[in-house]
Amino acid sequence: MLRPLRPLALSLAFALPAAGLARADEAPARPAPRPPAGPVVPVVPDAGQAPRAVDLALCLDVSGSMSGLLDATQRKLWELCTLLAQAQPAPRLRVALYTFGGGQNADDGYVVQEVAFTDELDRVYERLIALQASGGTEYVGRVVRRALDQLAWSDDPGAVKLCVVAGNESADQDAAFPFVRVAQDALQRSVVVHAIFCGPDGTAGDPATWRELARWGGGAYAAIDMHGTVAVATPFDEELGRLSVALNGTYVAFGAQGQRAQENQARQDQAAGALDGSVAAERARLKGSALYCNGSWDLVDACKAEGFDWAKVEDQDLPEALRGKTVAEKEAYVAARRAERAKLQAEIQALGQRREAFVREALAKQGADAGRSIDAALGKAIRAQAEAKGLRFGGP
Repeated sequence: MLRPLRPLALSLAFALPAAGLARADEAPARPAPRPPAGPVVPVVPDAGQAPRAVDLALCLDVSGSMSGLLDATQRKLWELCTLLAQAQPAPRLRVALYTFGGGQNADDGYVVQEVAFTDELDRVYERLIALQASGGTEYVGRVVRRALDQLAWSDDPGAVKLCVVAGNESADQDAAFPFVRVAQDALQRSVVVHAIFCGPDGTAGDPATWRELARWGGGAYAAIDMHGTVAVATPFDEELGRLSVALNGTYVAFGAQGQRAQENQARQDQAAGALDGSVAAERARLKGSALYCNGSWDLVDACKAEGFDWAKVEDQDLPEALRGKTVAEKEAYVAARRAERAKLQAEIQALGQRREAFVREALAKQGADAGRSIDAALGKAIRAQAEAKGLRFGGP
């Protein structure tokens, strides 16, 4: 069943070189170089290539009028991550979350680092779900500057490095950090800036500044009606939800934060389900992929890391079932959980493919435009940048 949650209008256009629209006080002293036509030159991957680093910084305007953006991002984060999970070579995804326009500290330009780069996506979703729209001073240049300077971006030359900024006011409000210069600096550091304007499209006024942000940042521009998205209920959603809960039983929490993190895993399942069954289904798909990693608190994931040493794990930090056991007994216990997880993940992946096909067919039958959504706009931009770095995606 196709459920339009609210009417949606979106126009997507990749940033192309055009006549400069930057304000005079933002222009460099010397004639500004023309921005590149594309982010990077494609790299052909080698056989047996190691997992490719993908760093994604999400910078969201949380001023008082942006509740629609938060709702759409909360609904579509898992679907976006699932797209990246299908890439080859297998990506190693880290996500950071910044907000601007709602912070309490004027000295920081009302910019808040909610989560630094992490591969544990439940931490990101926990903060994302908790966000509320409030405030009203939106410094786009400042939030990109903070993301560039504060985050530990990958130094791998083959890494895909993205900074996605979304807001609904002019991007040129920050006199201290002009967005053109900040975007230029980002691109020089191989961080591509993608701009999402949450409002009616246009070639002048506020939308023009966001086009310029994407143009100088080497990324894509999209204009969206943030107050809406489209959800497709499928016959597979309930079973995906069941498998997702069953998957939680294969996690072996350890360490000081283990129990809390495992409880948070269940809370984020519930949060996704409270939004919509389709959101929970997409979260299940992500949990069934290699991108869903929790090595800081789960022994099954931690044991896969190079250099893992049982001798460094205190007995008191282990679950009751493993305390006082030999290394061989511990490894056998973890191996059994790993095998159970692999079986469940295979079921999720197979069911997820059927769900994806069902959604495509449902949208086609209804004559709905799947591209008219925030996730499609982001997905198209991110996929294009990833492919330019040599990642491959199967399917449409």
